[in-house]
Amino acid sequence: MRQDLDTLLDEVEKTLKAKSFTVFRGASRGLDTRPQVEWDVEARPDFHEFLSVAEALGVRLIVVQQSKLDPEMIETALERLELAEVPTAERREYQRDLERLRGYDGFSCSLQLSFDYNGLSYLYELFTPWYTELLDIAEEIDAAIEEHARQSQQGPIGGYYSQN
Repeated sequence: MRQDLDTLLDEVEKTLKAKSFTVFRGASRGLDTRPQVEWDVEARPDFHEFLSVAEALGVRLIVVQQSKLDPEMIETALERLELAEVPTAERREYQRDLERLRGYDGFSCSLQLSFDYNGLSYLYELFTPWYTELLDIAEEIDAAIEEHARQSQQGPIGGYYSQN
């Protein structure tokens, strides 16, 4: 997986221009309600193949979305970590990893190309490994918070509440 999505974006934009695609700078389409089909970037990472499909279908409009790391994501994860009931060693490891990820502030963390055809949205999406790591850490912290909340709701004896 490529770590430098800024360089890749430059290459994508040159290719789009050379192939006379119209570029629309849009938001991430991951949460759209329209049915979606995701390109298998693990097996077929070359964006040229994705664009060749659009070309073969006669699609001319490509939506391009690029995200840069927002330091607020790291701050939020650190704040959530304070709420999480995790062992001290694990907490320190999360803090150390999150502080290390601050070094990517301002770097592109995701790139998405997409187009619509016959009622479906087709997506090509890349994430840097370090951004995937950040998302995984945030998810683990949230899971620890949820687990603690679930256990707290069960009362002192699992499933029983005190009537005092």
